[in-house]
Amino acid sequence: MNTKYNYIVDIIVVSYKNADMTIRCIESIQKTTKSNYNILVVDNASPDDTANILKSTLPEINIIENDKNLGYAGAVNVGAKQSKAPFLLISNNDVIYHENVIDSLLNLIQSNENIAVCGPGQEYSSGSWQIASGDLPSLSLAWKHIFFIEQFYNTVRKLLKQAKLYKGKSRKVGYVDGAVMLIRKNVFDALNGFDEDFSFYTEEADFCKRVAMAGFDVVSDSSVIVTHFRGGANNFGNLKDENIRDLVLSKVLYCKKHLSKEEIKKIVRLEKTHSYIYSKFLNFLSFFVFGKLKTKFQSKSKVMKSFYNAWSVELNNEIEKI
Repeated sequence: MNTKYNYIVDIIVVSYKNADMTIRCIESIQKTTKSNYNILVVDNASPDDTANILKSTLPEINIIENDKNLGYAGAVNVGAKQSKAPFLLISNNDVIYHENVIDSLLNLIQSNENIAVCGPGQEYSSGSWQIASGDLPSLSLAWKHIFFIEQFYNTVRKLLKQAKLYKGKSRKVGYVDGAVMLIRKNVFDALNGFDEDFSFYTEEADFCKRVAMAGFDVVSDSSVIVTHFRGGANNFGNLKDENIRDLVLSKVLYCKKHLSKEEIKKIVRLEKTHSYIYSKFLNFLSFFVFGKLKTKFQSKSKVMKSFYNAWSVELNNEIEKI
């Protein structure tokens, strides 16, 4: 006899090592969510004892063990195949949910049938504001980078948040960060889920682009907040060169899928220029400050230099194929 699936949302938590963080994430969901939900943990072939720890600590949770690391997109798709609920909540394991975040997002997406994707605001563990949405990669965005328009708005939002003057609201955006995405399951299925050509970065932007092309809206609701640790050491100032190269490669892949050859060439040149200028500017500022601020500027300058190298040197062969 067929029984009705009573869960309104299936929550897919992607796990890779760090069982303690996954457990904290799930416990925060359990403590803060009143809606009828089901949790699916997809362990991406963690090389340690993560899967066994999760099974013993969270026996009520369905743990799906991948035989190999399928990347973020692949892991999400594996979890989505097990989902029967009308909504999917995709979550990193390094996220802590605050009171009513998931319930509020569910209310938002159900209030407008044209909203297919929504996500919350995010903050670091320190409580400082974090980028959780933005424009899709494009020539216009590259020009915004050149003139520091995006950095200006992000800095203003951060300062307003610190001064407790920033009032969050819901608004249409190009993409929401893949750390937390609430998605209509029928739209996810119609678009064949995440594109597994993207191993870790930019898969959410690609998905949101396809959502918009299908005529649906992507909405960010910064009135509700999650804490996102962003992999601890992988915060902006500590990105490794290989992370940066992977990030740049993923953006080039996005551009290949959605933009013309001429647009791609212009974007690459603009991003190279932006990275160079930004690196030099931050290094210049570091001469006039001391202590932690000096270290912060120098660290960010080094990161932007690595971005410049990724755009201009490491990707030379790739760009020539465009």
